[in-house]
Amino acid sequence: VVLPLVPDVADCMARMACAFYGDPSRRLQCVGVTGTNGKTTTTWLIRGIQEEMGRLTGMIGTLEYAVADRRLAGDGELWEPREEDPSAGLLHTVPVVGKLGLHIPYGGKYRVPNTTPDALQVQQLLAGMADRGARAAVMEVSSHALDQGRCAHVDFDVAVFTNLT
Repeated sequence: VVLPLVPDVADCMARMACAFYGDPSRRLQCVGVTGTNGKTTTTWLIRGIQEEMGRLTGMIGTLEYAVADRRLAGDGELWEPREEDPSAGLLHTVPVVGKLGLHIPYGGKYRVPNTTPDALQVQQLLAGMADRGARAAVMEVSSHALDQGRCAHVDFDVAVFTNLT
């Protein structure tokens, strides 16, 4: 049995994931946003600006992992709800005002466990974005993620620092 010894297991995992997925951040213009407050708002603004410029942009953050209008699962594949639509068969899903009633389709229960996922998931998500034609990715990078090396071996083209409180 071969037992490799490495000085930093987290960095080794990040390096191996980067190599395994073909260094996906090199295929994307990557923007990392960090700071005490404003990461989510800033990432959404950057994504919106990129998409207005005609650049398909992926996003990793507190609210969702996504590319275009599709959410991504933690492994970079397209996310699909697993539960049945509780509004199936209903005429309206919002209160009827006057004669207008609306049915808003059920989107499923979507949950993002971390603002910045671990290094393996980061590489999986970036690869999933690049494989789906994204040209850019914007990512919330928490201080914990920086400390724990979750973004190690991500080739950021732009870094944004919102503030420190």
